[in-house]
Amino acid sequence: MRVIYRICAVIFMSLLIAGCIGDEKITAEKVTAEEFQAMLARDLETMKYSEFIGVNDGKAYMKVLSMSTMEQKDWKEKYYYTDAQDLPEEWLRQQQENIKK
Repeated sequence: MRVIYRICAVIFMSLLIAGCIGDEKITAEKVTAEEFQAMLARDLETMKYSEFIGVNDGKAYMKVLSMSTMEQKDWKEKYYYTDAQDLPEEWLRQQQENIKK
């Protein structure tokens, strides 16, 4: 199942880089490097799922899925980015390696 998520992430990142996902334009909210790392460290018990997508044009991107505790069928997607240069090099390298697995 984790492999499917990784494949979807790679496909999504490719589409994001190409700038075309149907007629919709996906926007990402800028956060600090510290917030970016903290968001990826959250676990599923928080009703949020964070996934590192990749680096493009010097920016690191992530997708965050969150579910309302009231409406459990309604997952919301939100995208965030931060300047890749502000993230620890080793941490960023590990995130990129995890995408390739």
